[in-house]
Amino acid sequence: MNSALSKLETRLKIGDVFQIDDTEGAPYRFLYVSANAQTLFLRHPENGNIYRVHFRHFNVDSIQVVGMRSVLFRKDAILITSQRGNEHEGIFLDECAGVLTVRLQNNVAGKVDKRSLDPSRCYLLYETPKPQVFDMIQAVSRSGNKYRGHLLEVTSESFLIRTKDNRTGKLVFNRLKGQPRVLVPLADPTCLNRWLA
Repeated sequence: MNSALSKLETRLKIGDVFQIDDTEGAPYRFLYVSANAQTLFLRHPENGNIYRVHFRHFNVDSIQVVGMRSVLFRKDAILITSQRGNEHEGIFLDECAGVLTVRLQNNVAGKVDKRSLDPSRCYLLYETPKPQVFDMIQAVSRSGNKYRGHLLEVTSESFLIRTKDNRTGKLVFNRLKGQPRVLVPLADPTCLNRWLA
Protein backbone atom coordinates (compact mmCIF):
# COMPACT_ATOMS: atom_id res chain seq x y z
CA MET A 1 0.00 0.00 0.00
CA ASN A 2 1.14 3.54 -0.73
CA SER A 3 2.84 4.78 2.50
CA ALA A 4 1.22 8.24 2.19
CA LEU A 5 -2.21 6.60 1.85
CA SER A 6 -1.51 4.34 4.81
CA LYS A 7 -0.55 7.33 6.99
CA LEU A 8 -3.58 9.26 5.85
CA GLU A 9 -5.98 6.40 6.58
CA THR A 10 -4.72 6.20 10.18
CA ARG A 11 -5.13 9.96 10.71
CA LEU A 12 -8.32 10.91 8.87
CA LYS A 13 -11.91 9.73 8.70
CA ILE A 14 -14.59 10.77 6.26
CA GLY A 15 -15.94 14.16 7.35
CA ASP A 16 -12.77 15.39 9.07
CA VAL A 17 -11.85 19.01 8.42
CA PHE A 18 -8.08 19.18 8.48
CA GLN A 19 -5.11 21.37 7.80
CA ILE A 20 -2.16 20.12 5.75
CA ASP A 21 1.01 21.76 4.46
CA ASP A 22 2.12 21.51 0.86
CA THR A 23 5.71 20.57 0.07
CA GLU A 24 6.68 24.27 0.31
CA GLY A 25 5.17 24.58 3.81
CA ALA A 26 2.05 26.57 2.85
CA PRO A 27 -1.02 25.49 4.89
CA TYR A 28 -4.31 24.41 3.30
CA ARG A 29 -7.62 23.47 4.88
CA PHE A 30 -9.80 20.72 3.39
CA LEU A 31 -12.68 18.37 4.15
CA TYR A 32 -11.67 14.71 3.74
CA VAL A 33 -13.99 12.61 1.55
CA SER A 34 -12.04 9.64 0.16
CA ALA A 35 -8.75 8.40 -1.29
CA ASN A 36 -7.49 5.85 -3.77
CA ALA A 37 -3.99 4.62 -4.59
CA GLN A 38 -3.06 7.85 -6.40
CA THR A 39 -5.15 10.75 -5.13
CA LEU A 40 -7.23 12.30 -2.38
CA PHE A 41 -10.79 13.47 -2.95
CA LEU A 42 -11.26 16.58 -0.85
CA ARG A 43 -13.76 19.41 -0.54
CA HIS A 44 -13.56 23.01 0.48
CA PRO A 45 -15.17 22.93 3.95
CA GLU A 46 -17.27 26.05 3.34
CA ASN A 47 -18.35 26.07 -0.32
CA GLY A 48 -18.14 22.33 -1.06
CA ASN A 49 -15.93 22.57 -4.16
CA ILE A 50 -14.45 19.16 -4.93
CA TYR A 51 -10.73 18.75 -5.46
CA ARG A 52 -8.64 15.83 -6.65
CA VAL A 53 -5.23 16.20 -5.02
CA HIS A 54 -2.11 14.11 -5.56
CA PHE A 55 -0.20 12.92 -2.49
CA ARG A 56 3.11 14.13 -3.90
CA HIS A 57 2.05 17.78 -3.50
CA PHE A 58 1.53 17.55 0.27
CA ASN A 59 3.36 16.63 3.46
CA VAL A 60 1.09 13.95 4.93
CA ASP A 61 2.98 14.17 8.24
CA SER A 62 1.67 17.73 8.71
CA ILE A 63 -2.03 16.72 8.99
CA GLN A 64 -3.94 18.30 11.86
CA VAL A 65 -7.65 17.56 12.29
CA VAL A 66 -9.44 20.79 13.26
CA GLY A 67 -13.10 19.78 13.08
CA MET A 68 -15.79 17.67 11.47
CA ARG A 69 -18.73 18.32 9.15
CA SER A 70 -20.97 16.68 6.60
CA VAL A 71 -19.32 15.62 3.35
CA LEU A 72 -22.60 16.07 1.51
CA PHE A 73 -23.66 19.54 0.39
CA ARG A 74 -27.07 20.54 -0.92
CA LYS A 75 -27.37 19.81 -4.67
CA ASP A 76 -24.65 17.14 -4.70
CA ALA A 77 -25.17 14.37 -7.24
CA ILE A 78 -25.15 11.06 -5.37
CA LEU A 79 -25.60 7.37 -6.04
CA ILE A 80 -26.87 5.40 -3.04
CA THR A 81 -27.75 1.73 -2.64
CA SER A 82 -29.93 0.17 0.03
CA GLN A 83 -28.96 -2.95 1.94
CA ARG A 84 -31.53 -4.77 -0.24
CA GLY A 85 -29.68 -3.69 -3.38
CA ASN A 86 -32.05 -0.94 -4.57
CA GLU A 87 -30.03 1.78 -6.27
CA HIS A 88 -31.06 5.44 -6.35
CA GLU A 89 -29.32 8.22 -8.25
CA GLY A 90 -30.28 11.80 -7.64
CA ILE A 91 -29.54 15.17 -6.10
CA PHE A 92 -29.07 15.46 -2.35
CA LEU A 93 -31.46 18.08 -0.98
CA ASP A 94 -31.55 17.75 2.79
CA GLU A 95 -31.24 15.53 5.85
CA CYS A 96 -33.44 15.55 8.91
CA ALA A 97 -33.36 13.04 11.78
CA GLY A 98 -31.37 10.52 9.74
CA VAL A 99 -33.60 10.68 6.67
CA LEU A 100 -32.13 11.94 3.39
CA THR A 101 -34.27 13.83 0.92
CA VAL A 102 -33.08 13.14 -2.61
CA ARG A 103 -34.47 14.50 -5.89
CA LEU A 104 -34.52 11.37 -8.01
CA GLN A 105 -33.99 11.19 -11.77
CA ASN A 106 -37.74 11.40 -12.42
CA ASN A 107 -37.68 14.77 -10.58
CA VAL A 108 -39.61 13.37 -7.62
CA ALA A 109 -38.27 13.96 -4.10
CA GLY A 110 -37.71 10.66 -2.31
CA LYS A 111 -36.96 9.99 1.35
CA VAL A 112 -34.26 7.47 2.32
CA ASP A 113 -33.41 6.42 5.88
CA LYS A 114 -29.62 6.44 6.02
CA ARG A 115 -29.65 3.37 8.30
CA SER A 116 -31.12 1.37 5.39
CA LEU A 117 -28.14 2.12 3.13
CA ASP A 118 -25.20 -0.11 2.26
CA PRO A 119 -22.27 2.30 2.90
CA SER A 120 -19.93 0.27 0.68
CA ARG A 121 -22.12 1.14 -2.33
CA CYS A 122 -22.78 4.84 -1.79
CA TYR A 123 -21.00 7.48 -3.86
CA LEU A 124 -20.63 11.18 -4.48
CA LEU A 125 -20.76 11.70 -8.27
CA TYR A 126 -17.96 13.99 -9.39
CA GLU A 127 -18.27 15.20 -12.99
CA THR A 128 -14.89 15.65 -14.65
CA PRO A 129 -13.49 15.97 -18.16
CA LYS A 130 -10.33 14.18 -16.98
CA PRO A 131 -11.03 10.84 -15.33
CA GLN A 132 -7.91 8.95 -14.27
CA VAL A 133 -6.79 5.35 -14.13
CA PHE A 134 -8.02 3.71 -10.88
CA ASP A 135 -11.24 5.78 -10.95
CA MET A 136 -14.59 4.09 -10.91
CA ILE A 137 -16.62 6.00 -13.47
CA GLN A 138 -20.11 6.25 -14.86
CA ALA A 139 -20.78 7.52 -18.35
CA VAL A 140 -23.85 7.79 -20.59
CA SER A 141 -23.68 7.43 -24.36
CA ARG A 142 -25.60 9.76 -26.65
CA SER A 143 -27.99 6.86 -27.30
CA GLY A 144 -28.75 6.72 -23.57
CA ASN A 145 -26.81 3.59 -22.58
CA LYS A 146 -25.23 3.83 -19.13
CA TYR A 147 -21.77 2.38 -18.48
CA ARG A 148 -20.06 1.94 -15.13
CA GLY A 149 -16.69 0.44 -14.31
CA HIS A 150 -13.08 0.90 -13.26
CA LEU A 151 -10.94 2.95 -15.57
CA LEU A 152 -8.06 0.94 -17.03
CA GLU A 153 -6.66 3.31 -19.65
CA VAL A 154 -7.22 6.89 -20.83
CA THR A 155 -6.23 8.46 -24.15
CA SER A 156 -7.07 11.88 -25.58
CA GLU A 157 -10.05 10.36 -27.46
CA SER A 158 -11.30 7.44 -25.38
CA PHE A 159 -11.04 5.39 -22.24
CA LEU A 160 -11.16 1.70 -21.43
CA ILE A 161 -13.21 0.42 -18.49
CA ARG A 162 -13.72 -2.92 -16.76
CA THR A 163 -17.32 -3.46 -15.65
CA LYS A 164 -18.40 -5.32 -12.50
CA ASP A 165 -19.04 -8.47 -14.59
CA ASN A 166 -15.35 -8.31 -15.65
CA ARG A 167 -16.00 -7.19 -19.22
CA THR A 168 -13.91 -4.48 -20.84
CA GLY A 169 -15.30 -1.73 -23.02
CA LYS A 170 -13.93 1.24 -24.90
CA LEU A 171 -15.84 4.50 -24.61
CA VAL A 172 -15.16 7.38 -26.99
CA PHE A 173 -15.43 10.86 -25.45
CA ASN A 174 -17.24 12.48 -28.39
CA ARG A 175 -19.92 9.77 -28.27
CA LEU A 176 -20.85 10.51 -24.67
CA LYS A 177 -23.72 12.58 -23.37
CA GLY A 178 -22.00 15.06 -21.07
CA GLN A 179 -18.86 14.32 -19.10
CA PRO A 180 -18.07 11.09 -17.28
CA ARG A 181 -18.63 11.05 -13.54
CA VAL A 182 -16.19 9.65 -11.04
CA LEU A 183 -17.85 7.64 -8.28
CA VAL A 184 -16.17 8.91 -5.11
CA PRO A 185 -16.73 6.29 -2.39
CA LEU A 186 -18.40 7.40 0.80
CA ALA A 187 -17.58 4.04 2.41
CA ASP A 188 -15.91 4.15 5.80
CA PRO A 189 -16.56 2.11 8.94
CA THR A 190 -18.21 5.20 10.45
CA CYS A 191 -19.66 6.41 7.16
CA LEU A 192 -23.31 6.64 8.09
CA ASN A 193 -22.55 8.68 11.18
CA ARG A 194 -20.22 11.10 9.43
CA TRP A 195 -21.86 11.84 6.08
CA LEU A 196 -24.25 14.17 7.77
CA ALA A 197 -22.43 15.08 10.96
